[in-house]
Amino acid sequence: MVICLTRFLQRLSAYIWRALFSMWDAIAYCCRKTMFIFQYIFLGLLCIGIDYLVFRHFVKKNDYIRALLDNFGHGLIAAVSWLVVSGIRRESVIQAVCCAAMSSGLDIDHFVMAKSLKIKDANSLHTRPPLHTTTIVPILTPILQVWCGQNIHCLQELPYMFVVAVLSHHLRDAQRRGLWFWPVGSTPPLPYGIYIICVILLPMVVKDARAGIKRLSSGHSEQLPAANNGILTAPEGV
Repeated sequence: MVICLTRFLQRLSAYIWRALFSMWDAIAYCCRKTMFIFQYIFLGLLCIGIDYLVFRHFVKKNDYIRALLDNFGHGLIAAVSWLVVSGIRRESVIQAVCCAAMSSGLDIDHFVMAKSLKIKDANSLHTRPPLHTTTIVPILTPILQVWCGQNIHCLQELPYMFVVAVLSHHLRDAQRRGLWFWPVGSTPPLPYGIYIICVILLPMVVKDARAGIKRLSSGHSEQLPAANNGILTAPEGV
């Protein structure tokens, strides 16, 4: 009787622990999924919040405040987008700041093309400045990937940061003027909902592309030593 009771208690204890571990795994899984979804929702809400501030009446009346807030919005959206791509780590935070600087820095071509430091002149251009053409992404990204990403260790993330910085900036501008694909032309202005969806999808696409390219690179680097060994090692009897 005592032996049966002991076995029953052991089995019951095992079932309870198994149930607790399963429950913990389920909670952890739900938390991961919630955080995964929340980061994209937060990015979309951030875009809406910044646009709400930029188009407030007291901001629209002052060109300098509006320009500063709009430029800050470009940088903040790029930084958060990069953190979604790479996760929150010390290196990622530094990279996010650099990504924000790149995105905000794109607006400098307004002043260069206007040949003036006045906000009014920079906003009164008859044509769009060169850094605002989305064509630079497919042109410069492979160059950055080959020259920097593969040869300079500290710049391995630069191609992906460049894509996030430029496209997040261009997508935000596209709600007013569309995307400019030189020399083909510009798309119609993006509806606001499409703009928000595109900004949310951007880090998701870049994250998947980044992971895929790294897998290909690691697989290629593992195959090279094996191939070299096959070439250098002569068969016995030769």
